[in-house]
Amino acid sequence: MVTTKRLMLLFLMIFLSLIVCAWADECQKAVDLYNKGTTSTNLEEKEKFFRQALRLSCQDKEVLARIHNNLADTYEQKGRLQEAVTEYKKALELAPDHEIPYISLGDVYAKLKNAKLSAYYYDQYHKRVRFKNDQQIISSLSLRSAQRSLVPVPRLDLYFGFNESTLTPESKKQLQELLKALNSRELQTYKFRLAGHTCDIGTDEYNQRLSENRAKAIKDWLEAQDYPKAQLVTIGFGKREPVADNGTEAGRIINRRVEVRTIGVSVATKRSRSLAETEISQAIKEGEKLIQEGKAGKAVSILEKAVESSRINKFSDELKTALGNLYLAYLEIGDGTKAAGLLKELKESD
Repeated sequence: MVTTKRLMLLFLMIFLSLIVCAWADECQKAVDLYNKGTTSTNLEEKEKFFRQALRLSCQDKEVLARIHNNLADTYEQKGRLQEAVTEYKKALELAPDHEIPYISLGDVYAKLKNAKLSAYYYDQYHKRVRFKNDQQIISSLSLRSAQRSLVPVPRLDLYFGFNESTLTPESKKQLQELLKALNSRELQTYKFRLAGHTCDIGTDEYNQRLSENRAKAIKDWLEAQDYPKAQLVTIGFGKREPVADNGTEAGRIINRRVEVRTIGVSVATKRSRSLAETEISQAIKEGEKLIQEGKAGKAVSILEKAVESSRINKFSDELKTALGNLYLAYLEIGDGTKAAGLLKELKESD
């Protein structure tokens, strides 16, 4: 009798493990379809990939929430606004702490001329993003974040008041958390771009200067706390790249921001280098510089050679750095499939 019970328990454990493995396989397929959809420029193709992913039996709420969110964005771009609302709300049901569906619902309701709901969802978004602790910031900016298999861009936003580029006591508290994150072991070898943005009130020239001043204010504060100058670059976009509808005050509040974005990984410093290590390091720095200058397409071929040379020579530090920068270059040019493959290799190299 005991033997029979043990056999039944063993069969049950094997059965459950097979189900878990099957779900994991289905989720990987869903992630692959998600990545294809996010990098496609064809709306019909995007919808096809996302709908295929949702037909799989993946049970991972994180994965499903992102797929529903991106399917909603596709519907929004196609003008199918009510369907977009449905999908954004499904994303929130699966992952209530996700920020993006809130801002997206704010935009959709603005298009539907529902000012009350638009303001509500913009406000919910702003409440969730206006302050992050250092661990949340590390998760947002690190290439090794647990969520990074879904190929998001590593970034976070800091906010300013109307017509303001000076730092408030509240913003300095947020910067203290940012500084702790940037000095962490996880991020200390990374490089970052501080990109200033504005709402649409005022002239192009005025907003361009304001956006540059906002980025400079963050950079000046970090450098005053002895954060290395070489790790930061600044740029201003004026009012050219809003993330929310400027037709509402709640949307304009969200557009007054500085975006902190991961743009490179520095090569580990060594006391002595071989000729091959030096050449690889120089190639990585050249690729990194091209990414910073917005020339990611040119950076790809240089970094691919650096990755291959690092593999051949078995230089683990250089390989991790080259993989990280090549991943960022592929994100910049919109090749999510290749970015996902590199990311998997990068995480396996830890």
